[in-house]
Amino acid sequence: ERLEGFELGVDVTPVPGVGLSLTAFDNRVKNAVANVTLDTNLRQRRNLPKIETRGVEAGLRVARGPIRFDGSVSYSDPRVEGEGASLALDGNRPPQSPRWMAAASIAYAPSDRTRIALSLRHVGDQFEDDLETDVLPAFTTLGAYAQVPLVGQLDLVLRAENLFDETIVTRNDGGDLDLGAPRTVWAGLRYGF
Repeated sequence: ERLEGFELGVDVTPVPGVGLSLTAFDNRVKNAVANVTLDTNLRQRRNLPKIETRGVEAGLRVARGPIRFDGSVSYSDPRVEGEGASLALDGNRPPQSPRWMAAASIAYAPSDRTRIALSLRHVGDQFEDDLETDVLPAFTTLGAYAQVPLVGQLDLVLRAENLFDETIVTRNDGGDLDLGAPRTVWAGLRYGF
């Protein structure tokens, strides 16, 4: 594989505590290694002539006293450039390449040891396979984090992921599905020096 590409970005701080970023990119991977479908239940690692990806990423950071917001969104349009044995893949998206992804978090941290945060993450739909037959549907998850002092240097830490128990399909092979982690909650203690 050989990557050739460029990116152009800008970071701006229009006022104290606010940051904006924007990056555009265009990448080409020559002789990209990928799983190529040979038959109904047979895939093999092969080199594709080229995969080209163009896209843009944007971010926003806002910090006001104990409150902080971070957000980002990205769009990319990856395409296989097939020829010869891979001509059937020409114009397809590479497997597991969503066009849209976004994330946002908001946190409240009134002290070094106290923090409460929520995080939202979205991943757009994507194809499981090179022939674009099996879809991994889009999903959006919400997570939470809390750290509060108990006594002395001992803190209570609570963390949760996928709070709304969103179904996350991580593999779809002809309808045979693997699922990501369901709602998961952790509780623990942290001792600082």
